[in-house]
Amino acid sequence: MVFPAALHIMAFLDAGPGRAAVIPAGHGLALLITGRSFMKLSNLPRRVPARIAAIDWDSLPPADGSRLRALGFEQGAFIETLHKGMLFWRDPIAVRIGRMTVALRTVHAQAIECEERR
Repeated sequence: MVFPAALHIMAFLDAGPGRAAVIPAGHGLALLITGRSFMKLSNLPRRVPARIAAIDWDSLPPADGSRLRALGFEQGAFIETLHKGMLFWRDPIAVRIGRMTVALRTVHAQAIECEERR
């Protein structure tokens, strides 16, 4: 497929709050690339508000997955890590979801992808 030469491609990268980097991307299609940073809930720092971006339900046992759904763990929910365990495994993790505080195992928290709220 041939595209008009007048069409310029620019990729916009989010370089942080209030800043953006513009990079020429060649010929053809316009690309929009966002520089959002996602992290596992187990790696989310304490007292940092975040939004659940995705949950890997396949990595969780069905009973645990249905329990998390019943507690309100779903894509788009707002979440915050309150405390982490004391020793090596950092288990359990205390998480605020809505007005509830829930204790999660690190294994379950690793199945949840979060995005910091800005």
